[in-house]
Amino acid sequence: MSKNMKLDTATHDIIINRGVERVEGAAYIAQLTKTKLSLIFTEWDLDESLGIDWFNIMGRNYDLSIIQGIVSDVIRVTEGVESLTTIDLDLDRVTRQLSINFTAIANGEVFTEIVTI
Repeated sequence: MSKNMKLDTATHDIIINRGVERVEGAAYIAQLTKTKLSLIFTEWDLDESLGIDWFNIMGRNYDLSIIQGIVSDVIRVTEGVESLTTIDLDLDRVTRQLSINFTAIANGEVFTEIVTI
């Protein structure tokens, strides 16, 4: 079973109290999925092939069904995700913020996340 450092849900900083907090199981898979959705294409210097090209897919002539397909694919191929059960996208055209609300199954546990881009 994989485990990793726990990230603060608001700031995405590593949580350090009397040591580094760890996350594992379905909570780890949820954190990993949220991180993959939040990563902008070429943002990470160590592997610029990772991430979603948000600047292009959220451009002037975006298609919400294409965005949903891309997001669904990212969730489904995340290591540990067994299935994606629901996904809902809400785009605020004024602020250009996309809210992704999804429910998936990992390690036999259901988890729900909301990611705002």
